[in-house]
Amino acid sequence: MKPDLKASLQRYALELVLYAVLVTVYYFLVLHFLGHGLENLYRHQRKLYAGLALGLIVGQGLVLEILTRFLLSWISAREEAEGFFQSLASTYPQSTSSGSGLSSGCSEAFLESEEASWPVRPCSPPACR
Repeated sequence: MKPDLKASLQRYALELVLYAVLVTVYYFLVLHFLGHGLENLYRHQRKLYAGLALGLIVGQGLVLEILTRFLLSWISAREEAEGFFQSLASTYPQSTSSGSGLSSGCSEAFLESEEASWPVRPCSPPACR
């Protein structure tokens, strides 16, 4: 299976499970807090019940969609950050010669300067000040 397709399917499955959990929680919250009132409206004022039910359906869709997107973007950001730091660690392995993990005095001098910013790019010795 292609990596892109696998990642898309995993993301879809995660979204499906997350949405199912949120809908289930929403159902039981509405049943618990609004069940008796909705039942009375259904019995006595059907037009008002119909309007309120449609409002709840639309509100549920909007709130759950916003919440699902927020949670998925938060999860994706964490996964990307973990992947970034893992790739960074494999790209710039720590030196065993010094305790700071920097490979040369050039990097240490650059880091200590006021112009240092993230990401720190390694410099060659002739370019060091």
